[in-house]
Amino acid sequence: MRSMTGYGRSLGEELEEWQWIVEIQGVNRKMLDLAIQLPKELLRFEMEVRRALGQRLERGQVSLKLTLRHLPFKKKSSKAFLAGLKVLRVNWQQITKELGLSADQVNLTFLLERLKEEALEELPLDEELLKKSLLLTVEQALSSFLEMKEREGKHLGADLKKRLAIVQKALQKIEKEALRVPNKFYHKLKERMEELSLFKGQPSEEERLMREVALYAEKADTTEEITRLYSHLKEADRLLKEREKQVGRSFDFLVQEMQREINTISAKSPTLEITGQTLLVKAELEKMREQIQNIE
Repeated sequence: MRSMTGYGRSLGEELEEWQWIVEIQGVNRKMLDLAIQLPKELLRFEMEVRRALGQRLERGQVSLKLTLRHLPFKKKSSKAFLAGLKVLRVNWQQITKELGLSADQVNLTFLLERLKEEALEELPLDEELLKKSLLLTVEQALSSFLEMKEREGKHLGADLKKRLAIVQKALQKIEKEALRVPNKFYHKLKERMEELSLFKGQPSEEERLMREVALYAEKADTTEEITRLYSHLKEADRLLKEREKQVGRSFDFLVQEMQREINTISAKSPTLEITGQTLLVKAELEKMREQIQNIE
């Protein structure tokens, strides 16, 4: 089980004066929605990056950002680097002077940006080398991202397991109480008839009373709903243990079915004891529903 929330980061190998930095972040969403942010010099690799993510992700809003870190000292000595900055400063100061602009704009930040732009033009042109290095970094960040999603998924699974145990216990109490419903209705109806002087112990009156109890018992029978709920709980336990794709969707559908069954039980047998347990089950199912929204 994996959460849809997570974060992964990876530093790629150094190519000339450059190093890849790939960051992946995900939040919950019903469908898979990929947002790829690449420098314009690498946009041609977007489809390969998108394909790599799509092969290992099922749901969620996932954002990938690739940044190019400039490492000018890796290729040049500090002396050569400073000399290059000085030449660059003189050239740009001359340009600003001719344009009638302030030379104060030609500061260190400005010069480093211009140096970076120049270096981008010298980015290795070997397409296979670039693609291989880029996709390797993406895979490393993706693995880190998935590891975090699985850690979060374990916490979600533990929480769901705890809530399913509460529902199971409440359902056992409902099942036990449901067996007493006809007998309780019999005594309650009999007392009411006696209060109204409609019951004096005659066989015909007893027969009439039993017919009413039988009709009520048929309407209040929740055997099918309870059986289906037990089946849903068993399926939920299976989903917690198995590595199934899009388990979040399966769980969401299952909880909806469980909510439908418990609502029917509540409507059919509105005794005080059963009502209390159905309210408990509904509360736990709602909490589960909220958690499930973040499961892939």
